[in-house]
Amino acid sequence: MRDILRRILHWSGEETIVRRRGRTFSVSETDSSKTFSINGTIQSVMMKNSEYSRDYWDLFPPLCYAFDMPRVLMIGLGGGTIARQIGARFGDRVSIDIVEIDSEVVRLSRQFFDSGHGHRITVGDGASAVRSRKNAYDIIILDAYEGDLIPEQFLREGFARDAHDSLKNHGVLAINYISTMRYNGALDDYMRVLSAHFSVYEATMPRITSNSVVVCTKNVEKKGIVERMRRGLGFGNYDLQILSAYENMRLFSAESRE
Repeated sequence: MRDILRRILHWSGEETIVRRRGRTFSVSETDSSKTFSINGTIQSVMMKNSEYSRDYWDLFPPLCYAFDMPRVLMIGLGGGTIARQIGARFGDRVSIDIVEIDSEVVRLSRQFFDSGHGHRITVGDGASAVRSRKNAYDIIILDAYEGDLIPEQFLREGFARDAHDSLKNHGVLAINYISTMRYNGALDDYMRVLSAHFSVYEATMPRITSNSVVVCTKNVEKKGIVERMRRGLGFGNYDLQILSAYENMRLFSAESRE
């Protein structure tokens, strides 16, 4: 995957590699982008001349249009792509807390991506963070992976319940997942767990990325989110693709999947 991305971005050969505790952290830079990888798995891509990454990260920031002054919790930092996008588009209208379990990721993200600017970053477990913060957030973004797997603590019913309690009324939990979860049946199992506490949808842009976003809403219908998003997004082709991904979300039904 990293070799493919290098060719797409006209790889310039500039790379910083740090090895810590048996893992390899890589920051690669071209004239147009920066990429952050751990053990060869891409964690973040930032385009230097655009707030868009042209990948799944772009699906998260427009959720902020659904709220007037949203407070956001991000679980998983990487290079800080989503936080940077939200900051570029919304400025101080959005408050962001970030919880990242790996102190080395935080250090490198601050050094190479300026990820700490304007955001509160805590080193810790995101599952514990939602458990301790009740009625605190409008949006929770879960983008945490160990390799290509979501860590086990985020797949449990307890996390779904705690995330629901940590959200304000009409809040949204948005989760990045990769296509392998669909192929091995894990996605349906996960959505069943989430649907015990939320209305659960899937937003996807298949021509752009293999990743999709599971959108879990608390006491709010898809229509209300999409209407506010439509008023906020622009009318460029890519903005309309993002909007279409949300307009075409389907409510998860365990019965229809069996």
